[in-house]
Amino acid sequence: MKSNTSVLLQASARIAASTNGPPIDIQSYTDWAIVVLNASATEGAGQTATFKIQHSSDSVAWADTAHTFQVVTNAAPVFLQRHVQINDLRRYIRVVSTLSAGAAITIGAQIFVKKRWP
Repeated sequence: MKSNTSVLLQASARIAASTNGPPIDIQSYTDWAIVVLNASATEGAGQTATFKIQHSSDSVAWADTAHTFQVVTNAAPVFLQRHVQINDLRRYIRVVSTLSAGAAITIGAQIFVKKRWP
């Protein structure tokens, strides 16, 4: 029987510049997964933060996927999720955070996946 597990994509931390999360090897997972992203509101009026998932065959050359999240502003913290078909992605994935000038935010992300092998 295949088991479900949670994999940390990006440890919860305050960031004050656009950043790329670490590469996560998803080769041993299959089927549908849920990516969950928790984010505080940005720390100032007019500031924004956007988040997307990229994938790669070698963890060197990265490409955007169709999986993006809503824009986060200073209005309120958010809990965001996306359903992702693991089999459509390359071997590695990461979360990319893009912040507007002067923005800062606290984010954390994980993915709930199904193991390919028992």
